[in-house]
Amino acid sequence: MAHSASPKVLTVLHAARRMNQQELKRTALSLLHRFDSRQALFDEAYYTGLYPDVLRSGMDPFAHYLEHGSRELRRPHPLFDPAFYISQSSTLAASRACPLLHYLSQGQQERLDPHPLFSTPYYLERCPRLAQSGQNPLLHFVQTSGPHRVSPHPLFDLEGYIKRYPDAAQVNPLIHFVLHGKAQRRNPCTLFDVDFYLRQYGPLIAPELDPLSHFLLNVHTRVLHPHPLFDVTYYLANREDLRASRTNPLEHYLREGAEQGCNPNPYFDSRFYIQTNKDVDFTKRSPLAHFVEIGAAQGRNPSALFDIKFYTNLYPDVLLQKFNPLHHFLAYGKVEGRRTSGAFEQMFRPSGRLPSGRYVDACARAAAPSSADWQKLAGRRPQLRRKSAHAV
Repeated sequence: MAHSASPKVLTVLHAARRMNQQELKRTALSLLHRFDSRQALFDEAYYTGLYPDVLRSGMDPFAHYLEHGSRELRRPHPLFDPAFYISQSSTLAASRACPLLHYLSQGQQERLDPHPLFSTPYYLERCPRLAQSGQNPLLHFVQTSGPHRVSPHPLFDLEGYIKRYPDAAQVNPLIHFVLHGKAQRRNPCTLFDVDFYLRQYGPLIAPELDPLSHFLLNVHTRVLHPHPLFDVTYYLANREDLRASRTNPLEHYLREGAEQGCNPNPYFDSRFYIQTNKDVDFTKRSPLAHFVEIGAAQGRNPSALFDIKFYTNLYPDVLLQKFNPLHHFLAYGKVEGRRTSGAFEQMFRPSGRLPSGRYVDACARAAAPSSADWQKLAGRRPQLRRKSAHAV
């Protein structure tokens, strides 16, 4: 070895020499300098904190990982999930190679993701020079600080995370979320509400898994709602192609769905919101994200069916509870039969009857018609089973 042999290096060399697989032994030795000098992707404090038996064993933690931890799929770093990593390649899973060493030597070329929250294609798309340099994407992300950092996943808003939680500015924001997001109810982006998600699915989430990773890993096998205003069932019902392709619905909405006029719930009309808010730059955030962050507080209506001023004037308790008015309606108001829009009701005045909550909801779910269609719908009502002669 060209560099001086520190005690750490000697223990790792000893572990590497005892390995049975010659190729793994050579790989470990060739990457050793990188690990020893820059700590790379082995976080000793994280590893020993997660696995207290390592300290009790008396072994050097990195040597323990090479000899035992890698075979047991233990996590060497907050942003490296071995079980997830090998699940992307049946060949790798069968080879029993050390996942971390495989990632450092081959994984980046194969565009494998080291963690559910680190999308290699997405990161390289945002750092085009990195792909040409040959540098490991995760290593680059971990070692980059300050304003030069970019988000490694479309559902992790790095800049927004720092703005919401300034205490995370001095550390890697994604690592902060992975380690503390669940316990501290930190939101990775505007449209993933950790508190809401944990209240629904908390018991299903493994202790070592963060809520967003749970969502990403399981949304294709069961219905999981990431936010009170993002109805996955509704979104997929109007986009059967997404179900067939196993595309994450929230990612799709953020990357292209909003522009295509896809709606996150029956009462939020993306096209309506864009058309009625010409002063907003929607290249920086999606219509729904703008509504959640700013629009609702400014009284910007989410659709022709829901008038914020009308709703809060009629039901002042909503403001007292500091609820987003649309969230309140979807969670409570709809069941309670609360009214949502005076303008919509005005269309029915000549008949002397107001539309029932069931009828309004049916209209909202009718493929999210544009506001120009409401007049037509008022004159051509769907046939609903009525509770009384006065219910429309």
